Amino acid sequence: MTIEQLIGDALHAADSYEPSPDLFVKVQRSIDEDAVHRRRLRRNLIWAASGVVAVMLYLLGTVDVVEGAVSMSFTSLEVLTTVVMVLIVAVVGPAIRRFGQFYERDAFATDPAVGTQVLKLLDIAYYLIFGAFI
Repeated sequence: MTIEQLIGDALHAADSYEPSPDLFVKVQRSIDEDAVHRRRLRRNLIWAASGVVAVMLYLLGTVDVVEGAVSMSFTSLEVLTTVVMVLIVAVVGPAIRRFGQFYERDAFATDPAVGTQVLKLLDIAYYLIFGAFI
């Protein structure tokens, strides 16, 4: 056989190829998941940008510049600090819980019930510590 015949046979064999029936479903699901991910990313970016704008507006309203020195009242600083700490609790808490589950599965593989109880105790300790700071 010549090279041309081998290539022709290979191409004719490719014509008879039937794709898997669930391939379209897999591709469609992947496209849908990507669209959901992009919406979630866009929503998070909008929230972050609006939070930055809110902080900037708050600072513009509460910060005074007197003779080149920047000053802010103590209560304004306390409000800003409290808001930042509450946001840290709201963002970091779920992240610790999500990544803590992987740790719990590895560390307490022999007794999953103990791992679940440890995670509950860590959640309580986390919120108590940050509650004391706030």
